[in-house]
Amino acid sequence: MIVRTKDFKNKVALSISRIKKFQHCSQSYYCNYILKIPDKGNSGSLRGSTCHDVLELLNKPRRRKQVDRIVINQTVTNDTGLWKFVCLVAKKYKVDDPENLELIDSFLVTALKCDFWGPENTIHTFIEKEFDLEIEDDGIDCRIRGFIDRFHLVKESNSLVIYAADYKSSSKKLDKNDLETGQALMYQLALSLLYPNVKMRDFRFIFLKFPDSPYQVYTPVDESALNGYLYYLSHIQQLINSFSEKDVDSNYGKLNQKTKFLCGPSKSGWICPHQKPLDYHVLLDNNNDIIKSSFDNNFSVKVGESVEKRSYKGCKHFYPENY
Repeated sequence: MIVRTKDFKNKVALSISRIKKFQHCSQSYYCNYILKIPDKGNSGSLRGSTCHDVLELLNKPRRRKQVDRIVINQTVTNDTGLWKFVCLVAKKYKVDDPENLELIDSFLVTALKCDFWGPENTIHTFIEKEFDLEIEDDGIDCRIRGFIDRFHLVKESNSLVIYAADYKSSSKKLDKNDLETGQALMYQLALSLLYPNVKMRDFRFIFLKFPDSPYQVYTPVDESALNGYLYYLSHIQQLINSFSEKDVDSNYGKLNQKTKFLCGPSKSGWICPHQKPLDYHVLLDNNNDIIKSSFDNNFSVKVGESVEKRSYKGCKHFYPENY
């Protein structure tokens, strides 16, 4: 088996979010990954991003006493310097109103009390570990990419094992299928390739909105199951590599009983952000490839780059007359 960490054959890297978007709705996938329409985000994901940045700051041995004080006090607000930093990060993500800050404070306390420094005999802790790996073997050809929120290398007897965790700021826990075949499975695969001689002992999701019962445990699979997963990923890789504008109407989320709820409207009035027509701006390099996108054209343009305003016609299923 060949594992590459650079000079990739596959231009597209598979992530759990990309795979889910591809499977749930071809129109939404096209908007996200081909047109690259900017994402407005939501307060839930932005609160999660704030917590990630703060936890990364606290993951230093010299911060142990500070973390202990936060857990004992059950709040970050008593630590004036740290709370100021939390507020600055929250402001960056536009979730610095009192309601969001109260939730962020609670989320941080939950994260810090959930074995933040790892189990006994932890020799190293990784926060936000990035992986970008291409795997090639007989019948296998795929590239995976992502970030693992936290994992610990732990000494047990005369060997090393891995304890991993992923933080979730969502309002509900995973269903059985997502728990067994989603993010944790890809992370186990990535860690098995990064550390082929180290066994994963434990993987759990930490739901920050559930301070009294934050854990949801994933049971690591065996080597044959990981190999089968690689064949599945290779199939998805082929489909995504060949995806283009002509495939937009191949899998509308609205037409599937299991995914039509993603179109909305929900009780809150939310609808899919790719449903209605809109205008946006893109920053292009000298090959006219999109570097980034924005609704408000707030780019810092370098030499050789250009900005272009674009109009999106709306979801083809809801606005067929625009096409």
